Amino acid sequence: MKTHLALWLLVGIVAASCQQQVSPQAEPTEIAYDSLIFHPDITRRNTTRERTARAKITPENVRGKFYTDIAGLDLNEADGTINIDRSEAGILYTVRFVPDNPQFQPDTTKVLIAGIDYLDSIYVLARNRFRAFPILNADRNYKNNKGTAGLPASMNARFTANLGFTTNLPPLMDSLGVIDMSRAKDIILQRRRTVSNFTNPLSLTIRYTIRDTLQIVKKDTSRNTPRDTLGNPVKPFYTVQHTIGVQIYHYQFRTDIPEFVLNALRERRTFPRGRTENTPRTERPVILIVVDRD
Repeated sequence: MKTHLALWLLVGIVAASCQQQVSPQAEPTEIAYDSLIFHPDITRRNTTRERTARAKITPENVRGKFYTDIAGLDLNEADGTINIDRSEAGILYTVRFVPDNPQFQPDTTKVLIAGIDYLDSIYVLARNRFRAFPILNADRNYKNNKGTAGLPASMNARFTANLGFTTNLPPLMDSLGVIDMSRAKDIILQRRRTVSNFTNPLSLTIRYTIRDTLQIVKKDTSRNTPRDTLGNPVKPFYTVQHTIGVQIYHYQFRTDIPEFVLNALRERRTFPRGRTENTPRTERPVILIVVDRD
């Protein structure tokens, strides 16, 4: 018993020594970028035209490590530099700076890589749930200027969906990026009939271009959030060009969904659009599941 107690005390001492303790009188630090909003262009990726955003730390002589809550941000942990064009788009990231010296306090800031995302979800056709709407700039409550879901015409959005094969069925995505899950089901059923080795999922690559209206909002403004200036002719537009991968599964009943698919869906909801430690620098697809009924 004494041996076990001594062992637990040793483990506690080692664990405590591995955690940096910030002094109660620690001096504040501040992390900042030139903007809180960056507009990626995938055509620049892997070229000399890739753009980066450098972190500014106050006080300047403080050193430390940089972290992000979602690993889809291409972040240099040593100096906080963000590669804009390599980062996954449509996500609002939190960047945290932790000083090496405990005499300085950590600080965080929000960084939005503008673009489109989709909500990983289960769509039940019997409940009339068959449309997957694009999410603009990480805002799940976004409504266009008509007060409905979807992108406004002023964004001049252009979407192309590549299935990797041709089909004579109606397209599963409209010009504003809305995915029709009922049509996705029809394509999957057709593939099952015509391709002997076809199995779930249906893989889709969406390439899009949008004209974005989000502007720079400095860190000291209220709530530290991006602001939509749609309708203000003084503000310029920014072009976002990017791609997003989507995997669509179809099952007759919700109970038919395999556990590994449900686990992937839960993981995506916990860790949206990010890279995992096991698959660094690999963009993870959106997971959409369509079932006929519960």
